[in-house]
Amino acid sequence: MITLTHDVVQQVTGDADRWFDPLKDAALAWMIDTRPRLTMWLAQCAHESAGFSRLVANLHYSAEGLRRVWPNRFDSRLAQECAYDG
Repeated sequence: MITLTHDVVQQVTGDADRWFDPLKDAALAWMIDTRPRLTMWLAQCAHESAGFSRLVANLHYSAEGLRRVWPNRFDSRLAQECAYDG
């Protein structure tokens, strides 16, 4: 079992004062407690948040792109409403 440390969060995010508690709490809640799981999870978090700089998803897609990428989440109407939002 491995525990997330303040130093690791600082290295990954550049701002451990902001991110340590939320990441530690999430890792504990979801049992992300092995080195491989922690490593992959932090990498995915960093990727999805543009290096911990964005908290909102960028949906800058055409309606067709939304339907192609997420066919089960966007019907034609919703895709038109959400197109290029972001």
